Amino acid sequence: MSLWRRTGRAGHSQNEEEEQEDVDVMMMLAYAAAAATSEAVRAVYTERAPFRSMSHTGVSYCQALLGDGCSVAMFREVLRMEKDTFRRLLEFLTSLGLRDSRSISVTQKLMFLLYFLGHETTLLDVSEKFVHSISTVSNALYEVTTLIFDNRNKFLKPAEMTTPMEILNDASCATYFSDCIGVVDGTLIPVHIISELSYPWRARDGKICQNVLGVVNFDMTFSFLRAGSEGSMHDGRVLADALRSGLPCPHGKYYLGDAGYALRPYCMTPYKNVRYHIQEWVSSSMRSAPANAQELYNKRHSRLRNVVERTYGVLKMRFKILKHQINMAIINQIKVVSVCFLLHNFIRLDILGQNDWFFEQAAQGETVTAQSTTPFTLESDLGVDEDDEATSIVRDRIANLMWTEYQERLVRNG
Repeated sequence: MSLWRRTGRAGHSQNEEEEQEDVDVMMMLAYAAAAATSEAVRAVYTERAPFRSMSHTGVSYCQALLGDGCSVAMFREVLRMEKDTFRRLLEFLTSLGLRDSRSISVTQKLMFLLYFLGHETTLLDVSEKFVHSISTVSNALYEVTTLIFDNRNKFLKPAEMTTPMEILNDASCATYFSDCIGVVDGTLIPVHIISELSYPWRARDGKICQNVLGVVNFDMTFSFLRAGSEGSMHDGRVLADALRSGLPCPHGKYYLGDAGYALRPYCMTPYKNVRYHIQEWVSSSMRSAPANAQELYNKRHSRLRNVVERTYGVLKMRFKILKHQINMAIINQIKVVSVCFLLHNFIRLDILGQNDWFFEQAAQGETVTAQSTTPFTLESDLGVDEDDEATSIVRDRIANLMWTEYQERLVRNG
């Protein structure tokens, strides 16, 4: 018999008994470690405040915002509009079909959306702010966003097909821009998309964006909106697509556009390589008086077109979500961006809209400058920036008449 196989009392070898004892000890240590870990985890989660045991509930927080104890400034900071405007917007959405759900009211749903749009935030932030689960917040946002987007024509203000009052009341422009019915311009909004599909969305500065076309009335409302074009798409192509998809422009009427657009019968642009922007005219290092017909035309064109810069400035100052990417499906990103434009219109058209703090900042020149949309040129864009010769003749005639009248007035005034 081998010396390694000594027999124990129970008929097992001594080595087998020692091995079993080792296994038992290891099992006991494992159970002890597991128990300690479980107790530690339990202690950590016990110390954390339960989700719904915060100092306020979602309902109470919403009620506090609408109550007398919430200042005008605080309400505006949280929901980006005046309290009376919020109440009228809520009433309007209710008339469109927005209803209470089992767990949240229409008031909470709208507050979720406005907070989400008004801050550089996430669904988790909204969830924690209003003390509701992420799924509840997500469903509410989708419901309200879709409702507004599907009723977008009820938020847009159609362009007037007659000369706008803002032009008629401007003696230096009324005669020369009487056929203008609005201002067209694009703005770049960040978009979230997988890298393999991102190339068409890349603007000339390398950022991944969508090119959003807006047509602005002279009262700072939008008459037309087209979101979802790739960031690399030329402004002229976006405008052409908009005209094919319903942007109205009767024969003989036109919109004002910047130098990123081609001169067309439906889009009157400034002279290129000629002083244009307001900043160029107010610069102390340059003379403020126009030197020729083209400069005079550009100066007055710029003054009228400035309404679109101020409008985009108010829009982006109010809805900060437009400054960063939103991690959701592209169709939902388009809806969210569109809803910002549509809510801008509702606020502006509200009976007390003139008292809105954000628009007051625009009146004082305190808004941000809209981002240029001029992208790099793709092969398919060749030709979209070529001016129309007949319209160029019309523009020259307007500029010359304008210059003649301007010189005569200088003579009369000595």
